[in-house]
Amino acid sequence: MAWFFNRNRHSDPLPEWESYLQHDFSRKRQKKMHLEETRFVVFDTETTGLNHQTDRILSFGAVGILDGKIDLGNVFEKFLVQDFAPAPESIPIHGILPKSTQWGVTEADALGAFLDYIGNAVLVGHHVGFDLAITNVALKRHGCGKLRNLHLDTRDLALRVEHVLRTRFYRPEDYTLDALCERFELTPSDRHTSSGDAYLTAILLLKFMYRLKTRGVETLSELLRVL
Repeated sequence: MAWFFNRNRHSDPLPEWESYLQHDFSRKRQKKMHLEETRFVVFDTETTGLNHQTDRILSFGAVGILDGKIDLGNVFEKFLVQDFAPAPESIPIHGILPKSTQWGVTEADALGAFLDYIGNAVLVGHHVGFDLAITNVALKRHGCGKLRNLHLDTRDLALRVEHVLRTRFYRPEDYTLDALCERFELTPSDRHTSSGDAYLTAILLLKFMYRLKTRGVETLSELLRVL
């Protein structure tokens, strides 16, 4: 029965997990902060598939935003070494070939670096629920709990922005990342790479916040209330 106990034994938590937990995740304090004082981390994952329980992360990409500016001097990008190749049908999307999964960092090292990078920032992504879910499953494999950060989905934010401004795009296909880039006059570059998608999403976030600011949205609480 040793194989059974070894298979179900949890790893010791990542060293970075304890440091991560030392951050102040107080919702009450964070929500009172002005948007210019709030650090956002826009992130994206490329994965072997779309099942967050069984698929794996191929790469992380993230950029930080503070005071209305993207911090291009501190961009986060990690490619993960894999025990198995990505599904063939996913390769045309993310462009990560099987031989590319043989180099990179381990999942543990990538997760540790990601925890150090995000701190207690507000996490942002397009359909961010999937990225959070697959990251949380990966953290669980390494003896850690779930991410504590507040989070924001740019798809939901786009819906609310256009409702507030009374524009008329309400079909699901109007809220893909490609559709929003076209509507807000962004030229997609490095699409379907984690860092490229994170950067495009970050620009969209700034555009949305600017439009909402003209309607009196000044604090994180007010931004989240829009949703």
